[in-house]
Amino acid sequence: MILKKTTSLILTLCMAIAMFALPAVTVSAAPEQAEATAAADYGLVEKAQDGVILHAWNWSYNNIKANMQAIAQAGYSSVQTSPVQRPKDYSASYTDVKGQWWKLYQPTSLSFSDGNTWLGTKAEFKAMCDEAEKYGVKVIVDIVANHMADTGGSGNNAGNRSPQIDANIRNNDSYWHINNIWANDGSRYDMTQGSISQPDLNTGNSEVQQMILSLLNTCIDLGADGFRFDAAKHIELPNDSGCGSQFWPTVINGSKSHAGGKDIFYYGEILNTAATAISNYTQYMSVTDNYTGDEILANVNSGNASGAAASHYSTGAAANKVVLWAESHDTYMGSSGNTAGISNTKIKQAWAMVGSRNGATALFFARPAAKMGDASTDTTWKDKSVTEVNKFHNYFAGQSEYLSSNGSVAYNERGTTGVVISKLDGGGSVSLKANKMASGTYTDQITGNTFTVANGTISGTVGSDGIAVVYNAVTEPQNTISRQGGNFKTETLTLTLGLTNATSGTYQIDNGQIKTYTDTTQITIGAGVPVGTSIRVKLTATDGKTTTDVTYTFTKVLNTTTYVYFDNSQTNWSNVYCYMYNDSGATVVENAAWPGVAMAKNSDGLYEYQVPDELENSNVLFTAGSSGPQIPAQDEPGMVLNGSSMIYQDGQWQAYTDSNPTDPQPTDPEPTDPVGERYMLGDVTFDDNVTLEDVLEIQRYLAYVIDFTDLQLIAADVDRNGQTTIVDIMEIQKYIAKQSSIEDIGKVFNTSSPTDPQPTEPEPTEPEPTAPTAADTVTLYFSNGVNWDKVYMYTWQTDSSSENAQWPGQEMSPVGKNSFGETIYKIELNLNQYDNIIFNNGNGQQTQDIPISSASNNMGYYCDKSVQNDKGHYGYGTYEFDLSYIV
Repeated sequence: MILKKTTSLILTLCMAIAMFALPAVTVSAAPEQAEATAAADYGLVEKAQDGVILHAWNWSYNNIKANMQAIAQAGYSSVQTSPVQRPKDYSASYTDVKGQWWKLYQPTSLSFSDGNTWLGTKAEFKAMCDEAEKYGVKVIVDIVANHMADTGGSGNNAGNRSPQIDANIRNNDSYWHINNIWANDGSRYDMTQGSISQPDLNTGNSEVQQMILSLLNTCIDLGADGFRFDAAKHIELPNDSGCGSQFWPTVINGSKSHAGGKDIFYYGEILNTAATAISNYTQYMSVTDNYTGDEILANVNSGNASGAAASHYSTGAAANKVVLWAESHDTYMGSSGNTAGISNTKIKQAWAMVGSRNGATALFFARPAAKMGDASTDTTWKDKSVTEVNKFHNYFAGQSEYLSSNGSVAYNERGTTGVVISKLDGGGSVSLKANKMASGTYTDQITGNTFTVANGTISGTVGSDGIAVVYNAVTEPQNTISRQGGNFKTETLTLTLGLTNATSGTYQIDNGQIKTYTDTTQITIGAGVPVGTSIRVKLTATDGKTTTDVTYTFTKVLNTTTYVYFDNSQTNWSNVYCYMYNDSGATVVENAAWPGVAMAKNSDGLYEYQVPDELENSNVLFTAGSSGPQIPAQDEPGMVLNGSSMIYQDGQWQAYTDSNPTDPQPTDPEPTDPVGERYMLGDVTFDDNVTLEDVLEIQRYLAYVIDFTDLQLIAADVDRNGQTTIVDIMEIQKYIAKQSSIEDIGKVFNTSSPTDPQPTEPEPTEPEPTAPTAADTVTLYFSNGVNWDKVYMYTWQTDSSSENAQWPGQEMSPVGKNSFGETIYKIELNLNQYDNIIFNNGNGQQTQDIPISSASNNMGYYCDKSVQNDKGHYGYGTYEFDLSYIV
């Protein structure tokens, strides 16, 4: 069902009159009704299957929440999270997406992880769901119910169960399939009872089913609206011969009942084939159709418009039971055909065909940032072309489709008044047969170009990215603003406001007076407010019938210099140019005409460019020259700069950290110890809790964004060394993850007493022997789950040529076995000598490089053969080691 895109002024007036005409009775709108009203404001649809889904892959709950309005404005009726269970090998200090993402798909619990994940806490998840409801966006949760984390061992062998798995699950053999079967697509029994490399849960066990059901119910209670089931084809159906179970009826019907009438959306990951009639799954849920989406993208990429316009579904499922994509996290990360090398332009052209279909929902994969938890720095997910395809999908929900092609053009006509065109060779004029489109004049919602349909022919000009979304949408009143949020470094910031398709508008600065304007107006913000203050500007626009609103947030920061950096070590361009632009206002602001400004090479070997103040919030491209290669590729939007220094390195656009800063670090003055003041160690926001908000505040202090009071400096210095540094941040993050060795974090102190009293001891009469301090020595353990005949350790120091021995290092001696029969090895390392280690068998098999720090003390390690890098070196896993593991 399509919801109206506007808020009716007449309805508003009727409601106001009714407030006075009715008796004083309090009525609370049901959440579903409130969400439907919010969805209508953004043209979203009521049911997830009828709309499109943003896959906010690896985004934290807080970052999804922060982007919720943009998600709604981009036309997504749903947003999908990553798995919410506790991931394998979680550590707040391990943040690289390439090395960590897969751990979310190897859970160590069957319950909602409250922290101990890159995604956040239960409270943050609920806050995200509450925010989604304001905008009418549905929250879909990824669930891993087929398997759990492994040790890198062998399939369904009991020894392959990660020691990090909750003991009550890990040690109960009835919860597992214990066999030597490997999953294969030719047998339903093997597919559902065998291993996909990880230990396979016995999903036929009623207690396992109840644990999964409890997880779904928890998510629903927190505000979730739907679920994706990872590896759904590997979980048996009731009618599977010799292995059938009631898993799906139990968890689907049970969670539906728990939802109490709330509409819950379910879909399962069915890749390639299910080796059973697809209707056996679709009676319970929608299913992925990866063949169809993958083929469309492949045809778009090869220029085959006829193939891109194919109308069939490979699974044979009905359209209203299908989930499509242009690419997925699997295809992007490489396990089923790497799409990372395909340009965003081709992804968008494929999305035009995938996202315009009738009945089928479609999942848009937001290509990830470099760090776990971060929102995507690739903003293609809200690109104008993608957004307009999404809105078209919503607008024409339920109307017929007719797919066809002509030369290099694939197109999809919806009803008789709309068409999406994907011109695979780029922009230009088209003349296409109108199979269903009625004669008339229409507008391309991307470029504003006019298209005509006359004498059975659709004609017009497609924009540069090769996509046109042609129909006469209801025009909404809109506000314009010269800057759409971000940081500013001046005492004040002047903004220019305007109106489009509107007779009047209003603006409100924070909670101040609401003021009306009818023409171009300038406002000034920031006067007299301290550095670090965020200022909200809320705008509304109306045409007398319809009212829209939008809110922008601006933050005053210290007047520091922002740079962008480019690592040329892989591209080896002769010259490097930086082109910057900001197209958020009425005119485009550039740092120079294309190709931009030549960058200078600094002493670190990086190319750098000082960002002009007016482009602190802008888009950035790097190029070798006016006609040379560029990053991002031609016709792609620039990478987003949000007021802080960034670097393009190793294929990632990420925050820049100066390893040899030329600017002085913040000097921590000796606190004056304000006598008698109470504080909690680690709590710099003074809310009597140590949370990620405190981490963010300390980061802002270290980045010169804000200043700290004496009391904040005392609270931030958790290692009590008289300085506030990144080490304090790491210790607080470890405390949040319940891994910190500093027991005083979270405890309340008073500044009138010593902050770190020590027992009085007599001075020794003899000199103490020289030995490394406890902080300099760490103890590590290695569990030999891969059954190497011998185990060697090779250790070295990053900043010197120091090593413990020539490769393959020193042979290790066992100290015992664990309950899985794996041999355990122990090592003590002096961090003054070594800060890296590789475990290997001395015969060609080895782990990847493992960094070692004080946080590694008493950690267990194992070789994970399910992960390999491009050199063939295996991944590794970690867990907190306890001596009781040795039996």
